[in-house]
Amino acid sequence: MQHIVIVGDSWGEPNWRGPIRPGFSERGHTATRLAEKGMTVYNYSDSGRGNLNTWIRLKMRPPPMAHAVIWFHTEIARDLDPMEPRDSLQNVLDRTANLVYDRCCQIQQRFLANVPLIVVEGQSQRHQPHFDQYFKDYELIKDWRAALLNQQSLPYTPLLVMLSQGTDILDKFNNKISEKSQWLKDAEIVMDMMKNSEQFPDNCHPGDEAHAELTERLCRMIDARAAKR
Repeated sequence: MQHIVIVGDSWGEPNWRGPIRPGFSERGHTATRLAEKGMTVYNYSDSGRGNLNTWIRLKMRPPPMAHAVIWFHTEIARDLDPMEPRDSLQNVLDRTANLVYDRCCQIQQRFLANVPLIVVEGQSQRHQPHFDQYFKDYELIKDWRAALLNQQSLPYTPLLVMLSQGTDILDKFNNKISEKSQWLKDAEIVMDMMKNSEQFPDNCHPGDEAHAELTERLCRMIDARAAKR
C-alpha cells in the first residue's frame, strides 16, 4: 500500500465550503481519488494559508510513513512578514522565499528525507531561482492552471488572491505606479480566464475533471518512482 503525503493550500484540500456547483465535489478531488485507489493519504493542506504553514502542520503531526509527497505550491506572498520593511516587490518576495523554502526544506529533510517529492504549480508557480536552491530532487507539474486554461504560460501573479480581495497590499511596496498597474492587469487576466473556463466551476479552483486527470498523472509518476526502487 502506498502512503501519500499532500501539502498545500485550498487547491490541495477537498473541503469545499459554500454552495457546490456542478462539476465540483469533495469526492472528485485528487486526495479522495487517491484514497479510493487504495492509497493511504495524509493531507496537511490548509485553505487560504501559505506554503510554510502547511509544512509546519506536517511537522506538528508527521506521517508514520510516506512513499511520496505532493506539494500544491501556492503564492509565496502569503507568507509575507507583516513587519517587513517597505521595499520593492521583488526584494520582498526574494527574502520571503529564502526564509520559507529554507524552513520547508528543513522540515522535509527531518521528516521526509529521501521521499520522492512532486511539486504541482497550482495557485502559483515556484519562486525562482530560490526554490531550486533548496529543493534539488523533485518532479514538476509545471503551471497546472495554465495547462487547464490551454495556455503555454500565464503571468507570474504572486499577489493574485490578495489583489482579488482589494488593493491595500500595493501600499506595502515602493514600486512604480506603472508596475503596480501591470500587476493588477495580470491578476485580472488570470481571474477572468478562470471565470470563463469550465475547468474552474467556482471560478478559482480546479474541478472534478481537472482532478481526475491530475490523479492519473500523479499515479503514473508515483508508480514510476516505486518501480525504480
